[in-house]
Amino acid sequence: MIGTIVIIGASAAGVAAAMTLRDEGHIGDIVLIGAEEQLPYDRPAVSKELLLAGTVPPILTADRYAELRIDLRLGVTVTAIDLTGGRVLLGEDESITFDRLLMATGGKPRHLPVPGAELDGLHYVRNARDGLAIHTGLRPGMRVAVIGGGLIGAEVAASAAQAGCEVDWIEAEDRCLARVLPAPLADAMMAVHRGHGVRIHSNAAVVRLHGDTAVEAVELHDGRQIAVDIVVVGIGIVPETALAEAAGLAVDNGILVDPFCATSAPGVYAAGDVARHQSRYMPVAGRLEHWRNAQQQGAAAARAMLGRGEPYHELPWFWTDQYTHHLEGCGLARPGDEAVLRGDPASGSATVFHLRDGALVAAVTLNRANDVRGAMRLIERGVTPSHDVLSDPTQDLRKLGKERVRGAA
Repeated sequence: MIGTIVIIGASAAGVAAAMTLRDEGHIGDIVLIGAEEQLPYDRPAVSKELLLAGTVPPILTADRYAELRIDLRLGVTVTAIDLTGGRVLLGEDESITFDRLLMATGGKPRHLPVPGAELDGLHYVRNARDGLAIHTGLRPGMRVAVIGGGLIGAEVAASAAQAGCEVDWIEAEDRCLARVLPAPLADAMMAVHRGHGVRIHSNAAVVRLHGDTAVEAVELHDGRQIAVDIVVVGIGIVPETALAEAAGLAVDNGILVDPFCATSAPGVYAAGDVARHQSRYMPVAGRLEHWRNAQQQGAAAARAMLGRGEPYHELPWFWTDQYTHHLEGCGLARPGDEAVLRGDPASGSATVFHLRDGALVAAVTLNRANDVRGAMRLIERGVTPSHDVLSDPTQDLRKLGKERVRGAA
């Protein structure tokens, strides 16, 4: 019989694992350890709802953790893992013995490597404390520079603009959102941001932050200086692998796991942003930094710990809201994929489908969520509609008949 299961990391993956363990009938102790003081919450809200409203709802109430007999320990830091003794150390005097261990330690923000990055007024976006600090500064008329053209940068720029701030959005590549959206949708969203007053600086590398004690200006590679009151940096995360490395687990840009979320050490599993895995939808091993992956992989790891696991092959899926626009994507597109456009990006309603060797492998949509929901089903079934069907906005992919598709149902 499996006794105590310890979970390090109380976010999407860790909470999903704890809940799944109870759903699957585990009667032993579950200890869920989180470094933050507040109840676990969904991190996507940090760069959206929290910046505007100043609050973020918890995933579960404290009473619900008690009902599920989940020993939730908040504001606690694990200092080491003793694999030989089967225990996690919480400082010098306390430890918890485990039968199974889940590493759901997530990641930490990638820091801006320029002079002046130590000044006050510079913020990163990862946890609720970060979000609250930024929220306090998002007042009408405040000058906000957002560094990083990915989803986090886009969401922060949108939130700041909606709060009445003057926003400069800075990206080193030739367009914002290029790493997550196909070019037609990235261009459309950049136009949306500009329409809300955001000044976009593409092909712009930040070389220095200026100020005495607090940041006052951002200097770009061409010598331009942008006056600011606040700087928010969203240039990605690095996996939080220090505990795993010190314990001797196999690590390479994340904790390496097999299809059952198992690490190189018996009885130890990993899930979420920190786990590097490979599925049938991933040509090479990698980490998926999406909320759904963390949630689904945490649940998969829980079942595997109980001996009921199946290979983890979740189709990647993400979403983001910016202003009144909703974007979703599924699958993993690659350079060289064939792109099929449905709708008109400039109108705010479009989808780009990606085909590889003639097969549908990914889709990204702007305000056409049903297109992605339908594409997910088709990709999972290995079915590819004709180009005419994919490009036709009147076709509901969720209801596609067998006579309109090519491939096996």
